[in-house]
Amino acid sequence: MAFDIGNRIAPPRFVLFTLLFVAGIFLA
Repeated sequence: MAFDIGNRIAPPRFVLFTLLFVAGIFLA
């Protein structure tokens, strides 16, 4: 997932979902 974001080939919704997922891990 992070690889796709790094290449900026992922759709905005996918990026936002990944950011929320990562934030959830840190907040957990």
